[in-house]
Amino acid sequence: MPSRSERGFTLVELLVAMGIFSVVSVTIYQTVFSVARGSDVSTAVAGVTQEARLGFNRMVRDTRQASAIQATSPTSYTIQVDFDFNGSITAAGSLNAQGDYETLTYSYDSGTGTIRLGSGSTTPEVLMAGVAPVATTTPPCRGAIFCYISNRLEYDLGDGEPGPSSAGDGTTTCLELDRAGVAGVGNKDGTCGAAEWGLINSVRFSMAVTQGRSTTNFRAEAGIRNTR
Repeated sequence: MPSRSERGFTLVELLVAMGIFSVVSVTIYQTVFSVARGSDVSTAVAGVTQEARLGFNRMVRDTRQASAIQATSPTSYTIQVDFDFNGSITAAGSLNAQGDYETLTYSYDSGTGTIRLGSGSTTPEVLMAGVAPVATTTPPCRGAIFCYISNRLEYDLGDGEPGPSSAGDGTTTCLELDRAGVAGVGNKDGTCGAAEWGLINSVRFSMAVTQGRSTTNFRAEAGIRNTR
C-alpha cells in the first residue's frame, strides 16, 4: 500500500481543481476584457470630443474675426470675414488671393445632429457631430444652438423671446430688437432679419455633444469684430 506522500489526486479532486481554475480564468478574462473595452471607449470619446472642440473653436474664432453678419435663423447664420485684410470681402463662393472663402455659413442640422460649415460653392464640411440643443428653461436663448445678441440694452424687452417674459435680464436678443419695431431697430415681423442684423454684436453658442454615454456641453459667446 503506497504511503500518504506517494498518493496522487483522486478524480473528484481533479474535477474540483479544474472547476476552480476555470472560474478564476473566466473572471480574469472578463476583467481584462472589460478594462480593454473601457479603454477603447474612453479613447473613442476623447477623440470625438477633441474633434468637436476643434470644430467649435473654429466656429467661434471665425465669428470673432467677422466684419459683418449677413443672415440669421434659429439654426444657421452667415458671416463675412476679411481673411486677407485687403479691406473688401471676396464674392460668396469665390476664393480670395490666399485661397480662403470669406463668406461663411454655419448651420445646425437636427436630423443628423451635425454642425456644418458651408462656403457657397462646396459641399458643407462637418465640424461637429452628435450635437443637440442644451435643455434649459433659463432665458434668454433657451434651447437655442445659435442666439444673436445686441448691446442695445434699452430694448431688453423680454416679450420678444420664446417662453415666459424675461424683461430686464441684461441681454437684448435679436428677437427683442425685432419686437421693438422703432425707426432703425427692427420691423416687428417676428423674425431676426435684415432689419436687425446691423445691431447684432455677438453670437452666443450653446450645445451638447454626445458620444455613447458621455455628453459634453459647449458654450461660448463670440463678439463680432466691427460691432463691439
